[in-house]
Amino acid sequence: MSNDPNGAIPARPAIDLAEYDFSEVPDSELEACRYYEYLRESKGLVGEINRLKPLFKDKVHGKELKAGQPINWNVWHTTVKEHSVCVLEATIATKLAGRKHCPELPWQKLPRADRDGLKDFPKRSEDDVEASMLESFPALVMALSDNDPALGQVTLRDWAEKTGSKLFPNEVVRLEDRIVFSGFFQIFKSYSHARLIESFRAWLVKHHPGGARKPKVRRGRNIVRDRLNALGALRLRYHCRTLNEAQELVAPLRLKPKGMSYSDRTAWNRACETAIQEFQTLLQPPPGHWPIHYTEGWQK
Repeated sequence: MSNDPNGAIPARPAIDLAEYDFSEVPDSELEACRYYEYLRESKGLVGEINRLKPLFKDKVHGKELKAGQPINWNVWHTTVKEHSVCVLEATIATKLAGRKHCPELPWQKLPRADRDGLKDFPKRSEDDVEASMLESFPALVMALSDNDPALGQVTLRDWAEKTGSKLFPNEVVRLEDRIVFSGFFQIFKSYSHARLIESFRAWLVKHHPGGARKPKVRRGRNIVRDRLNALGALRLRYHCRTLNEAQELVAPLRLKPKGMSYSDRTAWNRACETAIQEFQTLLQPPPGHWPIHYTEGWQK
């Protein structure tokens, strides 16, 4: 709503086409583009990447580095996400801090070398985190009473403390308690490997957080591109003073095979809600954190 007695709506800065039109992003870059663009909506993550940039620059200053050469450096990270993804967050922030134009420029305006280097950065970041964690913290720890009869006299608490991870310092034990679970198990060796694996998978589906959730798939549509278009709608709702103004901006996109198009206010608002949900799901920020371009609705 406007506070101007004449009813004038204050204008926001103009929006660049690359901030909302993702029709030209190749399919091979969509996943990286989606993560990158939604990451740019996080004030906390953007601030963390920019905080790391001068530290990274100092680390490589005066050194002759070859493409692909690893750099080892120790740095503290300021966590802006929930606990379960804080390590992944730090890894991604570090990767982007080494790129001059990240996260200021939208994906489509990044230099070709940067887009090639970041094309699979979400997956590589997850792999790096998993490999690092496995060195100190095995994904699964089991002990058989046949190999250690003394286990019959050990309480679960004693065993869990003995085998517990050393990945986290004592001051954040609560963090470890929320992601490490201990219990009892029995294996009947008469069953085949395939049957035992099937039983364990069924147990995971029932007890692992999110194990029973299946991704929603709409046949005939590219859901990743849909999520990017939804983000474009959210940004347009922020920058445009009226719905008609946004409709005028996207009118040329309707002629593109992969261009965004929303028919009416309801469709636009639904797309914006999709973008907000995707932001929460993908980045898992603390409660009360919203995309930079979040608005409760149209100005008029």
